[in-house]
Amino acid sequence: MKNKYLILVVLLSFSAIAFSQKVILIDDFDTAPKYSSTGDYFLSSNQYFGSTNDTDADVELGYTDVTFFGARQITTSTASITYNNLDITGYSSMHMVIGVAEDDAADGLEDWDSDDSVYFEYQIDNSGPWIKLLSIVSSGSLDSAPQIDTDSDGTGDGIILTADIAEVEVAIPSISGTELDFRIVFNGLSEAEEDIVLEFVALVSEFNLFPIIDITSPSQGQNFANGTSSVDVSYTVAGNADSVEIIINEDFNNPIAGNVNGGTVSIPTTDNQSYEIIIEAYVEGYIVDDPDVYFTTGNPLTVSKDEIIGLSVYPNPVKNNSFFITSANKATKSVEVFDFIGKKIQDMIVLDNRLVDVSHLNSGIYILKIKESNKLSIKKLIIK
Repeated sequence: MKNKYLILVVLLSFSAIAFSQKVILIDDFDTAPKYSSTGDYFLSSNQYFGSTNDTDADVELGYTDVTFFGARQITTSTASITYNNLDITGYSSMHMVIGVAEDDAADGLEDWDSDDSVYFEYQIDNSGPWIKLLSIVSSGSLDSAPQIDTDSDGTGDGIILTADIAEVEVAIPSISGTELDFRIVFNGLSEAEEDIVLEFVALVSEFNLFPIIDITSPSQGQNFANGTSSVDVSYTVAGNADSVEIIINEDFNNPIAGNVNGGTVSIPTTDNQSYEIIIEAYVEGYIVDDPDVYFTTGNPLTVSKDEIIGLSVYPNPVKNNSFFITSANKATKSVEVFDFIGKKIQDMIVLDNRLVDVSHLNSGIYILKIKESNKLSIKKLIIK
């Protein structure tokens, strides 16, 4: 089964998005179709419309045994899938989130043409026009790469799709109504090597209410003397999680149940060992936040971790248009800032524990790619 891990990652291999408290739709294409369609079929590994896999689609996820919705060399000029009569009673603020990729051609060329496109549209209460929310179009006239068109003006202005899954988020304007129909329309994609793959589709409401976990102790990289039999890990939860699980040293098969309102868990320890504790918050079966903390006892022979030890980004969510970045080594860091549609917003050099001004950025969720020496960490940054 696919790892149900839809935490936002744009252009990055490890990732993480945050879903809100109210999930209207999540379809990860692992089970029976949740959509209605103009007809699914699988004629060959090069021609299909419907369920496919990572072998036929040849896209990169980093794990196997995966199913997708795929459209490749389709047999009609237009095809679509629709999610009908989604209950949106009382919802005024919604977001669409998708995981999308395309399979590069064997000859290394990109193969979308000017008549190839994929539209994401919605309709309220089964009446009125379909409203275009997001478009994917070719980035040129012939044999070019598909590209996100965020303003639906026919010209790509967002990320260029590759074989790596890109996760894209778009806000749905404020609407009133009780039911929403959502559809994905595929135009063209009729020639060899013209294709697209969807890893998941999600619609969520009250995006600002997703759970955020803050591990308050121990401090990152803290060392405890030999003879310490246990270490208390304390955390708080802002927002409403369905459940919380605590993972010790990547033992995902034996999680410890945590308190959804925060609390303290005692971690048994032995001498000369290193520990990684991950605390995961779930909403409707999906991980929405998973901070971790590292600590050691005595003098362990190795600390197996490629991420920056003791990295902290605070306050997060950002208050007063500024925040700090610090780490155990207190070294200077290079930081790349990405927005939700994968655009790099800024490159900067940050001195440890010095104020970082983000007054020029709008409210929203960003991804920080932080490098220190030969180590790399990915952090989610929320600006309110």
